Amino acid sequence: MAKICNHETCTMPVFSHMFCRAHQYLRTDDKAPKVKTAITTSINTKSKVIKPKFRQPTGELEIFKEVWLEREHVSELSGTKLYFFDINNFHHLLTKKGYERFRLYKPNIILLTKSEHFQIHNVAQSILVSQDSRWQKVFDKYQQLKENYNYGRETELQQKTTITG
Repeated sequence: MAKICNHETCTMPVFSHMFCRAHQYLRTDDKAPKVKTAITTSINTKSKVIKPKFRQPTGELEIFKEVWLEREHVSELSGTKLYFFDINNFHHLLTKKGYERFRLYKPNIILLTKSEHFQIHNVAQSILVSQDSRWQKVFDKYQQLKENYNYGRETELQQKTTITG
């Protein structure tokens, strides 16, 4: 059984010194990561304030809220109950950057626990399937969505060539 982070509300696996990656700043040893400040020093020793970047809304939060209201609050992999809304429990099967048209497509979004979400991003597919055969359903759904996405792209290209041709 993997060790779990020492932070009181975290259930992620331990990365180092009994804390997950997100809670490394809580370490008390000498190698604990330094807390980043909003002021930095440039090469010419003048200080400048780093302004936070404003992100345009993508519509994901609204889709996540709709999915949360429409679906049962359980992990689609393990069936574990999800007690509260958390964006870390939502996973895009097809990546948002590589498959932009499916970013807000509800069938592309599945509910997982935080630890399952961490695993799907950080553990090889073959290892996940060998450890738990339920992962195969997730990867089959990924393949099906990928085929649907590519089929849609092919039909778009055919329509464009028939219009211009």
